[in-house]
Amino acid sequence: MLLFKERRVKKTYLAFLQGSLSKDAGQVNSAIEGLSAQTKFKVLERKNGFSIVEAEPLTGRTNQLRLHFKFLKHPVIGEAKFVFRRDFPLRSKRLLLHAKSLDFIHPVTGKQISIKAARPEYFEKFLKEHNR
Repeated sequence: MLLFKERRVKKTYLAFLQGSLSKDAGQVNSAIEGLSAQTKFKVLERKNGFSIVEAEPLTGRTNQLRLHFKFLKHPVIGEAKFVFRRDFPLRSKRLLLHAKSLDFIHPVTGKQISIKAARPEYFEKFLKEHNR
């Protein structure tokens, strides 16, 4: 837990966002509840009507990625807490945001640890349904 608090864990997420981001990469610096918050992102792929993005929160605010992508006017597909789903053309019953990997130095052994999670099946299903 201390590693997270000290920001010594690199968290990488995969997100499917509404629309096509105009920049290939960037950083969002937008406060959340009065606290500094930064998120780096890069577009991995642009599809018809959505963007596949890799995101790295540099700070650890609650709902940071969901709020930052809303701030960019490209919310995560399936987002219903911070935007109205009906206001966007693509829909999903599930939030298309996935914790892809965690990387950190083990506090006892000093070894680099990298934990990766495969893309969930519902992401694959969404891609098949929207592969135009």
